Amino acid sequence: ARVISGTSFSSPFVAGVAALIWAADPSQSADDVERVPMDTAHPNADDRVKRHVDAFGAVTAVLGNVPPSITLSGGQAFVNVPMSITATVSDLEDPFPCCTLTWVSNVDGPLTGSGYSLTHTFTTLGARTITATATDKGGASSQASVVVNVVNDVPAVTIAAPADGVLT
Repeated sequence: ARVISGTSFSSPFVAGVAALIWAADPSQSADDVERVPMDTAHPNADDRVKRHVDAFGAVTAVLGNVPPSITLSGGQAFVNVPMSITATVSDLEDPFPCCTLTWVSNVDGPLTGSGYSLTHTFTTLGARTITATATDKGGASSQASVVVNVVNDVPAVTIAAPADGVLT
């Protein structure tokens, strides 16, 4: 492997970081776009290079605390039978598990979940919207909802004994 260094190699990288900063927040001034990579640069152990640019740090500094991303599973449920709904949550700034979740139904009110999943037994029929709110460590939050239709599964009746035509 060969190590190559110098401004001709670093300037395109820094220009790319500047473009990312402007894309993340087009209202940034040219002075801001110059300052942010300097403010977020990491110290470097190489005595020839005092600091190196941190592209992720620069862009997240401009974005601020980005709300978490959340999606839910769900669908049909049967009355008086436990049903599980799972949330998939990720956050730009915080590692897994990033967030606290609260669950609510527009019919049943607040629901008690355990981490990123909810298991609930619905006791009434009909459609309801289940909403989960994910809040990250910085206080940013986002919501996702899923419609759950609670139905009553009609029982199937069979006669096992006595056999057809046999009298007891």
